[in-house]
Formats: sequence, C-alpha cells, structure tokens
Amino acid sequence: MSKKISKPLLFAAVVLSPLLSTPILISCNNIDFKNDVNVDFIKNKNAVAATDALSNIKLSSKSSKVTYEVELISTNDKTGEVVIKITPILKNQLQTAFELKIDGFQRKLSEILKDVKSLDLIDKSKHKVDDYISQFNSTLKDKVTIKTPEETSLNDFLTKYKLEVEGLTLTSKDSSKGIAALSIRFKIDSQTETKQFEISGFKISQNQPNIPEGPGEDPEDNLHNPENPSEPIDPEDPDDDSYNPGNPSEPTDPEDPDESLDEDPEDNPGKPNKPNNPKEPREPKDPGNQKPPITSEDPEKPEKPNKPENPGTPPSNSDPKDALDAAKQSKLITVDENDPDYQNDVNAIKEFFKKPKTGSRRLDLQTDGSWTLKSGVNDSPIKLGKSIKFNNKWGSFAEIIRAGSNKSWKFAQLKAINKGSEISKIIVEFKIVDQQQKFEVEFWASK
Repeated sequence: MSKKISKPLLFAAVVLSPLLSTPILISCNNIDFKNDVNVDFIKNKNAVAATDALSNIKLSSKSSKVTYEVELISTNDKTGEVVIKITPILKNQLQTAFELKIDGFQRKLSEILKDVKSLDLIDKSKHKVDDYISQFNSTLKDKVTIKTPEETSLNDFLTKYKLEVEGLTLTSKDSSKGIAALSIRFKIDSQTETKQFEISGFKISQNQPNIPEGPGEDPEDNLHNPENPSEPIDPEDPDDDSYNPGNPSEPTDPEDPDESLDEDPEDNPGKPNKPNNPKEPREPKDPGNQKPPITSEDPEKPEKPNKPENPGTPPSNSDPKDALDAAKQSKLITVDENDPDYQNDVNAIKEFFKKPKTGSRRLDLQTDGSWTLKSGVNDSPIKLGKSIKFNNKWGSFAEIIRAGSNKSWKFAQLKAINKGSEISKIIVEFKIVDQQQKFEVEFWASK
C-alpha cells in the first residue's frame, strides 16, 4: 500500500529547496583572492634585479576561476624588494585590487654604495701614516668608519647590507702632510666595486703643525675654556674667536668688512678660546695699501661679501675651469632668495644663533639637496631647506668643500654678524680643498 504525500508537505519541499541550495552557490563565488593567487617566477629571483621584476612574474589562480593582472608599484635595488599591485578578474568583472611585497630579488651593489660619501680611520691623529699602516694593517677593517647620511662603522655597514670586503689597503700618499690613501673593494654575489678616498689628519713630524682631526674625534682634549678650566672646548670649533689668545693684542683683519662691521657671535673677545689654526698664519698686510672697510651704511659703495680676495680673479662671465675658479666667480655655492624654503631657512638659522654656544656651526649638504646645521658632535642637527645651492659640476660637496676655520673638516660653516643685540647678516663661509683662501657668500642681510 503506497503512502500518500500530503499537499502541505509537498508545498514546503518545493518552496524550501531553492533556499537550501543558495548558500552552496554563494560559497563558490566567495573566493579569498590573496590566498587564491599563485605567484611564480620565470627566472630565479636572485638573478633578476628588482627594477626588472615585472617581466619575471607570472600569476595564476589556484581555483582556476580567477585571472589576475599585475602592476609594478615600487622597487628597491638596495634591498632587492618590490611592491606589486594585483587586480583579480572574476566573471569578467574587476574585483578590489591589493598590494603584495616580494623580496629576494638581486641587489645592485652600485646602488648600495651610492650612500658612501667618505671613509675615515679611528685614532689616525695619534700615529704617523707609516706607523699606522704597520701597526693596524691586520685589523684595518675595525678602524674604518663610513660616512653615509649617518656615520657608522664599516662592520655595521657590511652587516646592514650583507656585503663582503675582498680587499682593504692603506698606502702613504704624503706622510709629511699626514695624508694617506684608503682603498676598499666591496662584494655582493658576483658584483664587486672599489672605493678609494684620501684620508688626512695623521700625526706628522714635530717640526710641522699637526692637522686637527675631523669632527667626532678628540685630538684637542687638553684644551679648556679659560673662563672655566673644567669645561673642555668643543673640538669642532678651533676658531670661536677672532684673535689669538697667545697674543691678545693681535687685531682682527682690517680688510675683512664683516669683522669691522659689528660684533660677531663667534668673535667675542670677552670669551677667549683656541688659537688660530697654526697651519694657516695670516699673511702680513701692507699698511699703505689698506682700504677702509665698506659698510652696508655707505650707499655709494655697497658691500660685496662674496667678492674674491685674489686680484687675479677671472671675469665672472667666463666658464670656471675648476671648483676654485667657480668659488672665485661665486658659482660654486649660491643662495636662491626666491626658493620657497628661503624665509623658513632664515628664521631657523636666526633661532640657531640665539643659543649661547653655537660651536662649529657645521653646515652639511644632504643627498636630496637640503642642508643640516649643528653646533657639535653630540648635538642634534636642525634641518634646513634647499635655498642654498651647491654646484657639483666639479665634484661632490665632501670632495671639494672644507670648513672656513679648519681645512681638514669636510663641511661648510655659517656665521652670523650682530648689530647690537640683533643679527644683521648671515654668511656661508668655506674653503676649497688644498687651498687657504676663505670664501664668503651672503645668505641674508637686514634691510
């Protein structure tokens, strides 16, 4: 005897069947694209540079239901990393894109070494060049420091970028002047590159004045402030005062209009400091040829702080043959008053010089064209914009520029001139490597 199915039960079965099957259809379309995409590489990643990664990437779908489009967002040849943008396409409809970071691509040694601005050696001031070579030849690697945007040891630099050193040699270049040449050969995978730098500041013969160390070392630890014998003088600033404490009666240079204009925050005779650099004595002036200083108050003779002192200066419209020529023509370091950063830079520098001790007034060029200004090795620098311009046609900033107060320091300096209690002028001062002449570029002057 067959059972009869009641009409209400049959109706419920017909109505509920589509509802029960709906979740199954939804689960088929609800795909996690990040887990579904499969990233393959045509060649081994470490054989392809990050900048060439896009042509080496092949995308597929694990479910075989999705196609994917890929777009390159960014690459980093220093770290071998790329960021790609993946756009899923399901049933001919674009889905929400997402980004994926991939590492392991080939790193370019040349890109890594672009950050290396200079090399230096620890404890060089305590040894003559030949003595340093013989004593530290086997441990030279531990003595090397590298100046990138930040100063670091060679070992830390190698660890950070996973590099090797194949060769490291130090040779004497001019031991009478305390100068050596340092050569280092870097390696990563099958790539090699050699960097060579001149290192100055080694100990020299007793009958010759020693070249002071660069910032960050302490060759002048025995110097102290006469006002407070327990306070050591900042080794970065041997030129804080305009006269020689060994001869307090020595006048300031009468040919320097800025010296006679007014009080300079770094030329305060009430606070004697270190003697002038013995390597660079002042040349005697002929009293009969001296001219009265030109001040900004004389409308007939406007002041020209960047006018070269050398009477043999070439015409300003000629093409400079080297960095010294460019400095004489005011074409090496210039100031752009129309730069959007200019007024902010003026304000920041004024605030800097309001501090009671401005130290070395160290002005450094950064890789992006901006500048930093700081007072001492343990002080944080202030950041400036790009209103000061450096022309690198004749070499890099570190290769060419030396401090106005110390020709072994690889940076420029700022100087403020006061009238009363107010700053009336800001000047960029510098020297050219292996030259004694100091150059000044007016950055700002009160109207």
